[in-house]
Amino acid sequence: SSTTIAEISKADIQSALGASVAAWRAAVASDAIVVWAAGNDGGSNPGFLAALPAYWSDLLSGWVAAVSVDSSGVISSFSNRCGSAAAWCIAAPGEDVVSVYAGGGLVLASGTSFAAPVVSGAAAILQQMWPHLTNAQVLSVMFASANKTGIYADSSIYGQGLLDLEAATRPVGTTAIATGATVASGRSKATASLAVSSTLFLFFVESGLQAPGWEGPLLVLFFLAAAASAPAWGWAAGRYGAKPTLLAAM
Repeated sequence: SSTTIAEISKADIQSALGASVAAWRAAVASDAIVVWAAGNDGGSNPGFLAALPAYWSDLLSGWVAAVSVDSSGVISSFSNRCGSAAAWCIAAPGEDVVSVYAGGGLVLASGTSFAAPVVSGAAAILQQMWPHLTNAQVLSVMFASANKTGIYADSSIYGQGLLDLEAATRPVGTTAIATGATVASGRSKATASLAVSSTLFLFFVESGLQAPGWEGPLLVLFFLAAAASAPAWGWAAGRYGAKPTLLAAM
């Protein structure tokens, strides 16, 4: 719709689309992610459906508005901008996209309706990689990893930035476990520590052990075992050096 959220009241939406709104709210509450095309009017704000969290804040955890960029990464001339939906909006390729033609064959097509499936596909990949994440956490990863440099820093146009699936699928951060081996001498102090990636451990549980759903309990046991063995690894690090000890631990 070309109607923006500022041009329609919550009561009017509820009256016309009450059952749909209830279904969307229930879906988001069940960890679904709903992606909307921002619209193709070249306006400064998306259509009202992409901006519904402005009226129903509980949709925020699973709602995304998608704007289109061209092959050079610049906002498409036809695309609505993120505007009032900047907090849950992201840019993705939607211009001259290879698509199928109704009569058969392939065709180049453009529109925010082609950017939205790119965002949907990215969300699906993240959910497949880390099924233990909630919809809000998936979107947090997607938005945090989006390119926000240069022109993409303008949230009124690009919202959370340009989708970067490669960055989104990287493990985010590590969990450090201090071994407790601190050697102090005069003014110098050296601390040996071992760092382990909880993301890699979760991947091992899901893929290696084929035990989806057990990630939480096994991760707790993993950290308890690491904490219990910390003094031994700390002693080894102090005696043989941090690098050899780390290699042995791995």
